[in-house]
Amino acid sequence: MTILTIAGRELAGLFRSPTAWVVLAGAQLVTGFIFLLHLESYLQVQPKLIGSGGGPGVTAFLAPRLYGAAAMIHLFAIPLLTMQLIAGERRQGTLPLLLGAPVSTLEIILGKFLGLLGILLAMVALTALMPLSLTLFTDLDGGALALAITGHFLFVTGAGALGLWLSTLTREPTIAATATLGILLALLLLGEWGGTLGSPWSGLLGWPAPATHLDPFLTGLFDSAAAVFFVLFAGLFVTLAVRRLDNDRLQG
Repeated sequence: MTILTIAGRELAGLFRSPTAWVVLAGAQLVTGFIFLLHLESYLQVQPKLIGSGGGPGVTAFLAPRLYGAAAMIHLFAIPLLTMQLIAGERRQGTLPLLLGAPVSTLEIILGKFLGLLGILLAMVALTALMPLSLTLFTDLDGGALALAITGHFLFVTGAGALGLWLSTLTREPTIAATATLGILLALLLLGEWGGTLGSPWSGLLGWPAPATHLDPFLTGLFDSAAAVFFVLFAGLFVTLAVRRLDNDRLQG
């Protein structure tokens, strides 16, 4: 119950913050614009696809493009949501009170992480409403769409865990946000660079990049290794956040 209490407090705090609403609205606006652009592109090529008797359906055409773009947009949005998690508490002077409470650092971190997942889930759900709205007019490949949504959620979960850890390392939220964005972009560029080099570098350099493991989900394939990567990626940074907060408690 303690973890859920902290999670509820954190989620309520995020939704009371104007920053969270601006981030959600901005990300949704840009993602919606990109969705409409790709939908228009599909409608333009649809007659040719019908005439040729082949080509991708609407789900296969839209899902990789929409969720690939959404992942990049949310890569910029997530640091703004995670920067206050611990750094904000430290800057406002409330972290010693939190550490002095009769709860473990694991419970504190898990509670804050679950609260963050609540707003990330809202972000994923808002994005999912776009392709789901097409069910009013056409049939969608439910399995492929579900995999794309799952991959998207795993991606933002991993990025959120990284942001949480970096928020424990500083008292300045802007530094935490900048560091989170910088590392996520560096991992993205590392994966892209590895892809241009070919084997074996593509595998070696692309493995630590979350975007590389998102690709199978966007193409309608369930990759258990990719799912395990995201779980381990998130678990690593949650563990590091716990250790960092343990050090703060011992020094306090």
